Amino acid sequence: MLKARLILVTSCLIVVSCGIIALWLMLAGRGSSDWPSVAGVIVSSSIGDHNNYHMGKKTTTHYPLVLYRYKVASELFKGKRVTLHDDSGNMGEARKISKRYAPGMEVIVYYDPGNPHKSVLEPGFNRGYLFNFLFVVSVFFGGIAIWILRISNREQKRVW
Repeated sequence: MLKARLILVTSCLIVVSCGIIALWLMLAGRGSSDWPSVAGVIVSSSIGDHNNYHMGKKTTTHYPLVLYRYKVASELFKGKRVTLHDDSGNMGEARKISKRYAPGMEVIVYYDPGNPHKSVLEPGFNRGYLFNFLFVVSVFFGGIAIWILRISNREQKRVW
């Protein structure tokens, strides 16, 4: 019984932590919607990749590599973020985003007024984080419901 409770508490902590992180990412991304904007120009647009090694297995994730220039108060800056929390993922999504931003294209750049080096082309939160948050919350409450059902079944067996 102690082992089951330890597993439950550990699982709850992991799920709650993931939910808090997803919520923080959503709120931070939402804050970028209020940033001021300036005109910018795409310098280059391609697809980057990152190799991950886990338990001797190599996986590759792809991400859009979009570089752009913009000026804030006559100071020139360079940026590379499309969204505040760029996701790495599959080749198709990276290619789609990269094609959206052709070199030489004029764009609107949103920058953090407290730190103009921090900028994005697409402000707001990533809807994927909302999905992740809702999934984590569902898993959390589903796990609690299953645990409660197991306990109530044990109690019923004891009564009989």
